[in-house]
Amino acid sequence: MVLINGFATFLGRKNIYPYLINALQEMSHRAWAGYLIEGKKLIKAKNSQELHQQSLSAKSISGYCLATDFYDKEDTLIHGTIYGSKGTHIGSRIKHLGQEPSKLAEFLRDADGEYTFSCLDKDKIVFGRDPLGVKPLFIGRREGVLGVATDSNALRAVGMETEAVSPGFVYSTDLARLDKFVIKSIEGGRDWNSDANEGAENVLRLLNKSIKTRIKGKNIAIGFSGGLDSSLLAHLASKISNIRLISVFTPGSIDEYESKASAASLGLDLIEICLSKERIKQLVTNIFTHIERKSPMDLSIGVVVNEIAFAARKEGCNTIILGQLADELFGGYMKYLKTYEQKGYEESQSMMMHDIKTAYKANFQRDEAAASFFTELRLPYASFDLANYAITLHPSLKMNIEKNSRKIVLREAALRAGLPENIVFKPKKAMQYSSKIQKYIQKMRL
Repeated sequence: MVLINGFATFLGRKNIYPYLINALQEMSHRAWAGYLIEGKKLIKAKNSQELHQQSLSAKSISGYCLATDFYDKEDTLIHGTIYGSKGTHIGSRIKHLGQEPSKLAEFLRDADGEYTFSCLDKDKIVFGRDPLGVKPLFIGRREGVLGVATDSNALRAVGMETEAVSPGFVYSTDLARLDKFVIKSIEGGRDWNSDANEGAENVLRLLNKSIKTRIKGKNIAIGFSGGLDSSLLAHLASKISNIRLISVFTPGSIDEYESKASAASLGLDLIEICLSKERIKQLVTNIFTHIERKSPMDLSIGVVVNEIAFAARKEGCNTIILGQLADELFGGYMKYLKTYEQKGYEESQSMMMHDIKTAYKANFQRDEAAASFFTELRLPYASFDLANYAITLHPSLKMNIEKNSRKIVLREAALRAGLPENIVFKPKKAMQYSSKIQKYIQKMRL
């Protein structure tokens, strides 16, 4: 069960309750079930007006945007989910181990998940972020005040300059000093795995595991374009749970036809959403201030994610699944193939590694922000175990220069999973192009 859809934590030399109120107001679109404030006392509020009615003075305080009414006061409220063999009371363990951040980092080392958290320990804030940075987290400072929040706008609203928190660490900070303790990180080595059969089997096994953990107990919608990445997710997920496929496109675009054809090949129903120019303009207005990157490409992807999330919520789905990170893991972008051809496999590998490690800034922040109005976002390809394995596969298992082919090992995994060949080998442009939404946005005056 999703407990929270965002948080802000502040530490200061004076009363910082007004900072928290302003920050939570900036995140009001995330507060589906209201707010919870944790300081000297617990306060629940249905809306920001009720927050203003509280008379509270505190030098350290946390505020949460609630996604459900349930709350266990013994737990640290986690934005996202932590999976693993750590038992069912992970939140309470985080709160307890927050007093010893190095042990908390060690505790999280064996877990998978997409998460951020913060907890107060005397005059310090202890906070952390999953190793791939799927869930957003920012830190900000101004004279005498320190803030940590899942939304950069929440910190800017109180006059703070912000920066993204690096993934894969537990941090402990007061007003003067910041310490960090490594959880784990993706590290590519020189011991290449060049066995194509073993590679395909392991990719399929790890992706299946990731999907199973991420859809358990959820009403799931999948952002569906009809290409390899989303079709493989849909095919595997449909064997485990009832899912809803949602496709977003403009009239006459490739995705209008390809998403329908692929859904028919999979034998799955499809919710089709054809966007008008007016609707695209409305969606751009809705998300513009909430996403960090505002290029036409980022806005077009954000528009699709926001519309998928909106449609999913209407269908009773509290979670959407997207195929993000598959291109970075399996050599899906043409730039990787060109680099492989011109500079060799080590340069292409270095480029993929860089893109995986910076995806939290380049992609995930945008997508989570766009989804946060209506649903939780989960990314099965962004499983640490899958990513950590995929980066060991030799680029020759991902790309073939002579055949001009990419994602070779993922296509083989898809065939073994039973995905129809017409989908596995279908040429596919990036969604922002195949849906023609970026073309529409480029013509707008923003």
